[in-house]
Amino acid sequence: VSLMGHHDGPVQVMLPENQFVYDIKKGKNLGQVKTFETEVRPVRPSIFALFDQELARPEVKLESETVGKGSVGKATIRIPGAMGKHALKVTAKTSMGEEADWMKDILILDEEAKVIDLPIAHNDPEGEWTLSARDLFTGESGTVSFRVE
Repeated sequence: VSLMGHHDGPVQVMLPENQFVYDIKKGKNLGQVKTFETEVRPVRPSIFALFDQELARPEVKLESETVGKGSVGKATIRIPGAMGKHALKVTAKTSMGEEADWMKDILILDEEAKVIDLPIAHNDPEGEWTLSARDLFTGESGTVSFRVE
């Protein structure tokens, strides 16, 4: 559902029945509602996804919880019970808290899981790293930690 018009300001949206509503632009789950408020701006649409059931958060599973320097780990990402396609932003943070640019990706997933590589260089910092997959439609994330040795 897209809302746009000449009105500039708050509006109340009334649905015919309770729906799970996701604000696509804000990446926010509004929950199961029959009415909700939003801002309408001229020439700037508000975009919402409506579903009969709540969407699952992304699942991230590691092949191994430890990845050696100079090797490539593997992770499997899926959306349990996916209805249609989901856009996911995948990011990793090093043990220093810095984003690992080379692991940034956008994935389009449906009911099929996707296996991704986690390349670790010989000079990458040791310690606890995190890998996250954030659903760009719902704002929900799945996150796991792995150790670089």
